[in-house]
Amino acid sequence: MALVEVSQGYIKGGKTTTDSGVSYYEFLCIPYAKPPVGNLRFKSPEPPEKWDGVLDVTEYKEDKVCVQIILENNSSCIGNEDCLYLNVYTPKLPESDSKLLPVMVFIHGGGFVRGNEKMGYTGSTKDKKAILEFLVASPINQLSNKAGEVDFESICARGAFEFIPTIEKNLGDGKQMLTEHPYKLIKDGQFNRVPTMMGVCEKEGYFLELIKPDSFRDISENKNFADYLPYKLEEGYKDAVNKHFLSVYSMNLTDANDDNKLAVDFFGDLDFVAGCYLRGDTMARKGVPVYFYEFHYDGNINHCKIFFNIKKEGSTHGDDWTYIFEHDPVSKSADEKDESVREIVTKLWTNFAKTSDPTPNDDLNIRWPSYNTSKSCLIIDEKPEIKSNYLSNKIDVFTKMYNIAN
Repeated sequence: MALVEVSQGYIKGGKTTTDSGVSYYEFLCIPYAKPPVGNLRFKSPEPPEKWDGVLDVTEYKEDKVCVQIILENNSSCIGNEDCLYLNVYTPKLPESDSKLLPVMVFIHGGGFVRGNEKMGYTGSTKDKKAILEFLVASPINQLSNKAGEVDFESICARGAFEFIPTIEKNLGDGKQMLTEHPYKLIKDGQFNRVPTMMGVCEKEGYFLELIKPDSFRDISENKNFADYLPYKLEEGYKDAVNKHFLSVYSMNLTDANDDNKLAVDFFGDLDFVAGCYLRGDTMARKGVPVYFYEFHYDGNINHCKIFFNIKKEGSTHGDDWTYIFEHDPVSKSADEKDESVREIVTKLWTNFAKTSDPTPNDDLNIRWPSYNTSKSCLIIDEKPEIKSNYLSNKIDVFTKMYNIAN
């Protein structure tokens, strides 16, 4: 049994081991805010109430998953509005003389419609802020030498399909989280300037083809790019924009390509790659060390390809997750090559958490330079390699996607 005191009272966790035999403690479903129900529905999260006695957090509770649609299960709806809970894993418990440890906080993706926090019509980016505020105020702060470096303003999702964060009026009471468009905040330098690692998967668009097949057909058949940009264009400009985008996305197009390659690349860039790239490029120009990666490895445990039965070559959105976290039953299918790539990825991530540099030494037989050096990007594959001038041929079209709207 693991007993820890947090601000609200005592919690009891458990002890378990990884597949490789490493022991660690786990605390599952800790409430980090009051249940957002009744009078608190649609409100900013409030700190959790104190409790008497010891709260048992040794088991994951299926009924504490947020309301969401499960695409893998015929788009069925599951969940509960009472869902503001987090899990904490640690190799050691807090002590008065504890050596400080780095902490990784995983805030899941899901386009604001899936995941384990408020989603859709009930959710907000403030739930993410509440997670970090709870952790900074808890004993995990005693284990972390980076607990104070919390960047509330730059918490952003890589993409959103239906629900997106709302820009709020600044009322001067400190409760507003997003008072300007995130792209404008970053362009203006209003972000926490700490080393950043970010990246995408090789074929992000494969996943999107499942969600909006009609849009993919429109791009493939009609080359109608302009109608999908995040702003309206006057009719007189549409033809010129469509021709420009077609010239960019027709590069390297061959007869051997999939019929939907134009749409796969365009929507992958529009919904994921462009925002990630422009954010990182802008931060790098302001002197922040930025480490870009592009995940290419196509193995037996690529999460999204397996769940959606995608047979095309290349990794798609979310496929990198199962090389960072275990995911039953997918992870059980890993062969020797998959395990090798997983070891590389977890080493890069934990190195960065510890040192702010994913390759501080030669352990992986590769040095990953920051993007600030020759616009470098790490291609993560069976044998990782460095690519220079990353996406330089698309910077113009990416900028057009965002600058006109902002």
